[in-house]
Amino acid sequence: MTDDKLFGERRQALEDNFFRKEEERALSALKQKKAREEALRDLGKITGVSDPNVIKQLVDLGVTVETAAALSLVPPVLVAWADGQCDEKERAAVMEAARQAGIADESAAHSLLQGWLSTQPPAELEQTWAAYFDALASRLPEKDAQALGSELLARAKKVAEISGGILGLFERVSRAEQSVLHALEKVLLARR
Repeated sequence: MTDDKLFGERRQALEDNFFRKEEERALSALKQKKAREEALRDLGKITGVSDPNVIKQLVDLGVTVETAAALSLVPPVLVAWADGQCDEKERAAVMEAARQAGIADESAAHSLLQGWLSTQPPAELEQTWAAYFDALASRLPEKDAQALGSELLARAKKVAEISGGILGLFERVSRAEQSVLHALEKVLLARR
């Protein structure tokens, strides 16, 4: 075999390899795009939220169809982190609320909650959750939206009261927790 022919075959093999890898990357990107579109559509269906921006933000925060149940526990999570740290009592209170809400220990929603309790969630969680709740509540009759808001606020208050203030001697709810509760109340009990 001549050098030119050998060089030509190697060049062709390299080109074929390059284009095969490019095709694989393009196919992978297409599959990821399709999977994301399906995730957005499915999460929209399960949550009842039609605003694509809210759904996109939820997906960006790791919420999936399997973890959507964890959204009902964002208020207690926010209260647990109000002072910049989540102690063991607060963590246990949130996980008890999860159990009472029917979130199984081995579920994806349980895992997402554990992640939110071990590492402070990004600030976007509060904003996205507020938009999610507003979109959800706007689809409910006023009475039902108020009842749901009251229930979620009660869960958050339980977590605030669990840590017992300074050494459990003074106010049971810290100022930071009170501030978060006030912000949650504005979202949860707002007139629609």
